[in-house]
Amino acid sequence: MFDNYSTNSKADRTRARKRFQLKSLLLTIAVWLACPFIVFALPGDYPSIVPLVMMSVPVTGFGLIVGFSVVLIKRGWDPNPVMAILLVSAICLQGLGTIYQLGARAHLLTNGSRYQRIIEQIDATTDDDERTRICGDTCSVFSTDPRRISFHYGAFFLSWTNLVYDPSGSMANIKDIESRHRLSIYFISAEHLTGDWYLAHFSD
Repeated sequence: MFDNYSTNSKADRTRARKRFQLKSLLLTIAVWLACPFIVFALPGDYPSIVPLVMMSVPVTGFGLIVGFSVVLIKRGWDPNPVMAILLVSAICLQGLGTIYQLGARAHLLTNGSRYQRIIEQIDATTDDDERTRICGDTCSVFSTDPRRISFHYGAFFLSWTNLVYDPSGSMANIKDIESRHRLSIYFISAEHLTGDWYLAHFSD
């Protein structure tokens, strides 16, 4: 009887340890994913920081994979760290684009009202110099017919991304080279984010 009690008690402790380990692994991954979005959601524009944040995701992800692998080696076969390794690997290999787009959405949630006030000021004048003054280093008038206002978001090496306000809704439909070059010779493509906002990609 005592042997059975000891065996059951040991099994309960093992299950409890595995549940705690799983929660710890998931919490670690959650913190890893949350950190970039905290930076993306900061009020203000930091286009030079965005690339560093995106680079940090796979770098720290690799560190997590190494750490989870050490846990696996020390404790022997365990599905929890294996699943954690596979999850982090999948995010690093396939999820960076999604993280970048969701980061742009988070940035708009924090800064959208400020952008809207700038847009209203631009709409209130027809003077190009005044529009340039209103934008400052924050934005530029991307096109006038239809009206599109471009806000700086991420500045990478030889490429950059902007948040473009386009109430015409045609930004994502500009596909052919001629139409893209009429807007800008640097314009590559755009994807819809939310409402009248688009994430536009540019490259030298």
